[in-house]
Amino acid sequence: MRLKEGIVISENDEGYLLVDTGDGDQQGTLKLDNTEVFIVNQLKKENDMEGLIRAVRIKYEADEKSTARIVKDFVTKLTSLGLIR
Repeated sequence: MRLKEGIVISENDEGYLLVDTGDGDQQGTLKLDNTEVFIVNQLKKENDMEGLIRAVRIKYEADEKSTARIVKDFVTKLTSLGLIR
């Protein structure tokens, strides 16, 4: 899985925003926390669910069960918004 083209991360006074600059109907923004920014950056290149979970666990020294839930929930959200190809 990988982010579709036209996705950028913007930082403002309130935090991070994922911005869909594409030309489709799904243009918009999504507020991100630090973990979600890390996951989005991992999805700029081809990755799979296990690779994402492993990368987040290493980065944040988190347990596998909660990391898997966080990553899967966020990937599901991105997929439902049409942001992953």
